[in-house]
Amino acid sequence: MAYSGYQAMPMSFQSSGSFQYTDVSKGHYSPPSAPSTPAMTPQPSPHVMPLPMPSPLLTSTAAPETDSPMQLPRGRGSWCKRFSHVNSSGAMCTSTAWAPEPQAKETIKLGPEMRQLYNLVTRTSTEMAAAEGARFTLQSILFNVWQDTTVKMCGSEVFRLGLPGAPLQVVAEHCGDVQQSICAMQERGLIVQPGSHSARVTVSGVEVDLTFEEGSSVARLRSRALKKLVEKFPDAPIIACVINTRLGQSRYDGPNQGFSVDATLAMVLHLCQRRQRDQEEQEQQPQPTDDELEPGRTLATQLLSFFEYYEKFDFKKFSVVADSPDPVPRPDAHSEAQVSVLCPVSGENMAHACVKLMRIQVMYQHCHQALAKYDGVPVGQKRGYKGRTPLATIVSIEPLWPRAREIGIAPPETKPNLPGSTPTSSALSSSSISLPSPTAMPLPKPSIPIDLPDLALSP
Repeated sequence: MAYSGYQAMPMSFQSSGSFQYTDVSKGHYSPPSAPSTPAMTPQPSPHVMPLPMPSPLLTSTAAPETDSPMQLPRGRGSWCKRFSHVNSSGAMCTSTAWAPEPQAKETIKLGPEMRQLYNLVTRTSTEMAAAEGARFTLQSILFNVWQDTTVKMCGSEVFRLGLPGAPLQVVAEHCGDVQQSICAMQERGLIVQPGSHSARVTVSGVEVDLTFEEGSSVARLRSRALKKLVEKFPDAPIIACVINTRLGQSRYDGPNQGFSVDATLAMVLHLCQRRQRDQEEQEQQPQPTDDELEPGRTLATQLLSFFEYYEKFDFKKFSVVADSPDPVPRPDAHSEAQVSVLCPVSGENMAHACVKLMRIQVMYQHCHQALAKYDGVPVGQKRGYKGRTPLATIVSIEPLWPRAREIGIAPPETKPNLPGSTPTSSALSSSSISLPSPTAMPLPKPSIPIDLPDLALSP
């Protein structure tokens, strides 16, 4: 039998200190008022569980609840109320981690937001300089041991898609004995955690995942092939960055058995070529581009097309190829994998570790439906999501505030408070909540004696 909660019988007592029970399942509960005369203690029904008495240590006595400075927002729209307000012109203004300065919601477009998010979550110029310095240090050390060794960045680092807090992905090509290379780095005072064919090295505070290859690295060749396609479609890394951020917040990215950065970028490049081919077949005469009609419109259109295309893609029959606009039949060697994204160099499956395809496609469907609410709707008539921006409907803003404060685009002390919003703080302080002294207000005695077992405290 399903349990639906306690159904307390209404009870009332004729005294100045009234005590009332109501239906708990509906959330109605009247706490006892301060008695001025002795009141009769209610006797609970044997069929009804007594309601817990509120602790005075959790009750503020400095001011009524409506005037307390720490009114925590409630409801689904609480975040929007904290970071949105209506300006003097009557326009709804909102703030995000990638754009902390308040902006009128009617002027916020999805395309520019995607560029702002890309600049937020990727490495800054200072962080890239530190990463390049770490790579050059490793190049100098290994070159003294192996004259033909080259140390290069690979994977997501080539396209500025590596997360700032993640280790730098570097490969050492034409490297000889791995143990000898590790000893050479340790002699230079570097902290090395060796592996079979790789090592994690700390260089001037920068963590590097270094892979040793006797010949040419397949990962390096794959990055070079993808880079040529990115030069043809320069917006592809921005689209992949937004998708990767969404995947990471849902734990559907590469480290969590989802899509890796390279696989996502290859899927974006595949769709970009399909879109270019369709435009060449349909357009008989020159027409204005999306960006000429609205800045950043191309980015927004491609992101919507990505979610719409891959939420219905049949990965059981076809494989995605980065350098082709058409999917190809799935190879027999990839029959056990849920997803097949072919490497443009070796033909290997870049998404062989993905085991969450069904959940990812459902997420793509939800993202497409959320963004479609903003697509094609006149300015000022956006449906739903009061106080939010188009990108904030699919990307969670709260986890990105530390990054915004780290790079200096948001105040480091607290989250930005817009005019008319409730002040917020990252931690509760004694100045915001007044706790009564235990001697001034003793704990109430329970109406029913409770026998507690004697607990032997071990020294």
